[in-house]
Amino acid sequence: MLSKKWFSEVNLDSTAFSIKVNKPLAKVESPFQTIEIFNNQRVGNTMVIDGYLMLTAFDNFFYHEMMSHTSLNSHKCPKRVLIIGGGDCGTLQQVLKHDEVEEVIQVEIDEEVTNLAVKFFPELCSNNDDKRANLLFDDGIKWVEDNQHQAFDVIIIDSSEPEGPGKELFTSRFYNKCKNILTDDGIIIHQSGSPIYQPEQSILVTKEMQKVFASTSTITFPVPCYPSGYWSATISCKSKNDFNMKKTTKLEELKYYNEGIHKACFMNPNFIVKNLT
Repeated sequence: MLSKKWFSEVNLDSTAFSIKVNKPLAKVESPFQTIEIFNNQRVGNTMVIDGYLMLTAFDNFFYHEMMSHTSLNSHKCPKRVLIIGGGDCGTLQQVLKHDEVEEVIQVEIDEEVTNLAVKFFPELCSNNDDKRANLLFDDGIKWVEDNQHQAFDVIIIDSSEPEGPGKELFTSRFYNKCKNILTDDGIIIHQSGSPIYQPEQSILVTKEMQKVFASTSTITFPVPCYPSGYWSATISCKSKNDFNMKKTTKLEELKYYNEGIHKACFMNPNFIVKNLT
């Protein structure tokens, strides 16, 4: 909900997170969704899609670093990476910091998200023209189904909530399709919502992934602008994997992720452990 002065994202009809709108910058009705950009004095440019806060210039690094480096550093040598979603290109930028990565294919359904990111979040799109990056604008579910001959070391599902057609991204049917295009020791990671306000989402992703993959674990990390400020992702491997750090990459360039964070993010509080068992 974006008023003239404040944006508010309401959670469970009982709480809300609000950001003051310093200056509206853009509003685009794409064939898929409504995308709004505004500026806030504290957090900078902010993207909202269909009333959900997607990212701010101030704190997006928490999410992008954890979705990319936790998964890639759990693999001994990730050469080919698939990103499903991720239209703001922040995850893509982080993946490209891994020198051993030879190719990244990003499949985003809505080209307008990327167009707006290029204009209003250029710091996230600085590597879009990297020769290793291939940006496609297509339905990620259909693309995976049509490319079962492919082979990737890491798949990152940087999606929105499990609503509408996007629900299919959160099913064992789709995870099985992803498993088919993973290498034998391939890793997949999918954002799985707030374990405080959306425990059912974390539970759903965990249960569906466990039906398909040999190893599954949940990581948690802060994202100040997301509901509760506490987020999760679920990571799985086609074969047995302890998800210990197999490699490191330019950790001094990062704002949040490091070797200690990699270890700590797999250690969950009791209420999450109880929910997921």
